[in-house]
Amino acid sequence: MKKQNWIANLKLLFGGMLLSLCSLVAHAAEIAGDWSGTLVVNPAVKLPLVIHLQDKESLWQGSLDSPAQGAFAIPMSRVQVDGKNLAFEIASLNASYRGTFDPQSGKIRGAFTQGQPFELEFSRAVESSGPVRPQTPVAPFPYVVEEVQLSHPAAGIRLAGTLTRPAGHIKAAAILITGSGPQDRDETIAGHKPFAVIADHLSRAGFAVLRLDDRGVGKSTGTFATATSEDFAGDISAAVDYLQGRKDIPSRAIGLIGHSEGGMIAPMVASQRKDLAFVIMMAAPGVDIVDLYIEQRANIFRSLGVQQQSLEKIRGLDRSVFEQINQLPAGESLTAETLDMLREISRATGVVNAGDIDGQVAALAETYASPWFRYFLQFDPQPYIRALKIPVLAFNGSLDIQVSAPQNLAGIRTALQQSQHRDFEVVELKGLNHLLQSAETGAVSEYGLIQETISPRALNLMSSWLDKRFSPSES
Repeated sequence: MKKQNWIANLKLLFGGMLLSLCSLVAHAAEIAGDWSGTLVVNPAVKLPLVIHLQDKESLWQGSLDSPAQGAFAIPMSRVQVDGKNLAFEIASLNASYRGTFDPQSGKIRGAFTQGQPFELEFSRAVESSGPVRPQTPVAPFPYVVEEVQLSHPAAGIRLAGTLTRPAGHIKAAAILITGSGPQDRDETIAGHKPFAVIADHLSRAGFAVLRLDDRGVGKSTGTFATATSEDFAGDISAAVDYLQGRKDIPSRAIGLIGHSEGGMIAPMVASQRKDLAFVIMMAAPGVDIVDLYIEQRANIFRSLGVQQQSLEKIRGLDRSVFEQINQLPAGESLTAETLDMLREISRATGVVNAGDIDGQVAALAETYASPWFRYFLQFDPQPYIRALKIPVLAFNGSLDIQVSAPQNLAGIRTALQQSQHRDFEVVELKGLNHLLQSAETGAVSEYGLIQETISPRALNLMSSWLDKRFSPSES
């Protein structure tokens, strides 16, 4: 009797283990595959996400797509599936997810954490497609498209890019200058290619346009990480030399069009040369960079829901941080006092988890120590703007939270008025953001959700302004 009970109990034990194992395998099989969900950042910003999960010999792997932002196959640094529970981390985004599979609904419910937690539910998904970008130019084109390479001997590098030009008469030529960070020739961001759109619009209107990969990006040689705005100005000056040497380009009608930091670099180059014909500044700095950066950070934190009282505290701390950084010798690390202030800023925002503060401070300290940032933070664009003698167009969107239109357009206008400049136009375009898209809030998180790459109002402003100065009769 005891033996029979022992055997029965053994059967029950192993039978239960077998059922549990089968259940685990079943749930794992149900979790593998593609899932989609919508991350609600705030009522105005809803971000579609797609995850891809694979079980390879009991080793889970995964990736994430953010189609609206043009980001695909972002690798998960860790994936763990335990029965019905799913957890993954994406180190490159400082993000994680914890959720539970519900067999009844067939959904995974949990929270996505990036700075703060957001509820996120995943359902079975079809294969994700790229973002809709209707303005991206598609061949065939009614103008000549030429792949070019040019030399910058002083820097020992070669820059690669695309020159688009009308097949017939060329009214004028423009060199496009990218904004901050390593950018390709199209200034690609969130699936948008604004420089390709600008080049297409202007070349259809009779203008030649040269756009370049930044040094160290795409097909251009050199190192981006150690370069400063001054180095980038040298690259653009080399591009001017290249166009000046071409017989098919009108040498007396070459100008510069810069976006964001590129709009800062354009006056740097133009103020030092006498062979340029115009400057167009899109969402460009017009005030001391410390003032610009303090305003930028406050605007971004406000878009994340940080309260006004906290914003005022952050403004004061930011100014102290930047003043201390500007007093440091080149290459010297941030002081312990400065690092403590960065931690205090992170806490004041209320959007950074306590456990993430040191990581965020370390990342900021690395950025603030870079040669580019040290040069940028000490920069005042006004002397270069005042030195301009050629026609200037400066415009920005009223919803720009990175380069505030009221602050910076006023700075540009003041500088040009002080120098008694005779041919300039400063325009604020209502309802446009930093990328010159038609926007609702101007928040950075909105860029990838907008289908429009650049507003036709911005494009037409540039082409009509150029037409007034470079009509065929004047060439």
